[in-house]
Amino acid sequence: MKLKLVFIGLVCLTATVLSCTDNIAEDVYHMETVSPGERTSSLVIEVLNADGLTGLLVGATDESLFDEQGVGRTVSEGDLLLNAPLDGNSVSFGDMMDWYGSVLFFNVFSKTEGGDLQLLTHHGNELEYQVVAGEITKSVDLDAVVPDVIRKTVITVSVDQSYSDKTLYFTDDAKNEKFRQSLDDGGEVPEDLYLGSGVPEGGSIGFTIDSPASEGEYHFYLIAPEEGVPYLQRTATIDYDTPEVSVSFEKEQPKLITITAVYLEGTEEPYTETPLHNKEVYLIPADGWPAVKEHVEKDKGNPEPGSYVARTVLDNGAASFGVFCTEGEQDYVVYVPKWNTDYYDSYESREVTVNASQQEYPVDIRALFTPPGSGGDVGITKSVTFTVKIDAMPSGFAMITAPAYIIADSEYLSATWKHVMGGPAPEIPVYKSQNLAYTPMPISVQVEDVEINTAKEIVVFVPGMTTSFVPAAILKRIRGSEITGNTCEVTPDTIEYIN
Repeated sequence: MKLKLVFIGLVCLTATVLSCTDNIAEDVYHMETVSPGERTSSLVIEVLNADGLTGLLVGATDESLFDEQGVGRTVSEGDLLLNAPLDGNSVSFGDMMDWYGSVLFFNVFSKTEGGDLQLLTHHGNELEYQVVAGEITKSVDLDAVVPDVIRKTVITVSVDQSYSDKTLYFTDDAKNEKFRQSLDDGGEVPEDLYLGSGVPEGGSIGFTIDSPASEGEYHFYLIAPEEGVPYLQRTATIDYDTPEVSVSFEKEQPKLITITAVYLEGTEEPYTETPLHNKEVYLIPADGWPAVKEHVEKDKGNPEPGSYVARTVLDNGAASFGVFCTEGEQDYVVYVPKWNTDYYDSYESREVTVNASQQEYPVDIRALFTPPGSGGDVGITKSVTFTVKIDAMPSGFAMITAPAYIIADSEYLSATWKHVMGGPAPEIPVYKSQNLAYTPMPISVQVEDVEINTAKEIVVFVPGMTTSFVPAAILKRIRGSEITGNTCEVTPDTIEYIN
């Protein structure tokens, strides 16, 4: 009996629900029966706060004229899908069924005298409208406040191809001082001190940031682009209206320090100028010079590795150094040792300051020969290239195939001759040429980098024998003081029997 009552109840409930559902559907929704061909669509746009403005028109495009940062693009009248002049304070588009269901963007323009269109609307009051059937009215308020947007600034950094594997950082003014300090301290830079980083593979790299509300400077650092350069820095100014900015790092060129070093020889003007040849020259940081100066003057030794930037050798009075200076100034000392003696405490030095803008820095060193305690009998030590020339053999002398010999001090002539004859080497260096050919005449040969002292007598000789088969040499003696430059031509023409 209980089962029958439940069943009768369910039947009654179902009938009631179906009845109510039919009533709701009848009241809420009626299927549209108008065919598409009978639909009409019109749009009236009222332009508010256009009083006093003339020559306005309203035009439609199929996409917004504003990017995500609210910047509008320029269009011509031919770019508009629909347009109509403002009539009073409104404009009417009577038949828009061709765009039914489409989304159109309406903006208000003024026409310049040249016929160009100038946007009066902005991204906040541009009318976005999906075309529907019926008579629709919309409005555009020209006095609407421009809404805030988060604008973006696109940064493009380009570098020389040789720097494509270097790390690049960028930061802002607020973090810049601590960032630079971190670079100067060495080690890894903390992430909270920079806004972005990367490696500009292929010669460029890009970053995008939120455009700052107020103008500020952004700093870009290319790390260790060249040996001896910890970083290169560039700065760009960016504000809210900066959509993009470009930064470039060209190939950094070293600054050139060119050195001329000349002895002034003689007791009075005009002095004889003799370029230094084959002499050392050092480039030393100015802040390290006091320690180097103390070392060379106390120990009479050469500057120790690590105490100088570079070392080279003068070639006929000339030498050069290349150094990088990317900002500010850098101070150096040019140090030329062994100026008057063979010790490092006998020197000339000059200061030179390099900056980021100037490319070349000439350093001219011209100094008298004034060796301490010389008493006038100590000469200048220098490197000379000798050309030994024989126009004809002296009568009674026959030269065998042999080199020409240069003796920097005639006191060692006998010891050198005994060495040539097969004895032990003398206490001074033996300078000699390649073998001289006997014919044809004249004959000549060079002997380079002969170290002489201008206070000594120099001897040039070629060994041979007399026609009676007695060992001898043709010889020339030269006072060192007569050699005023770094070259000397000599013609041995006197036969001597050397013991």
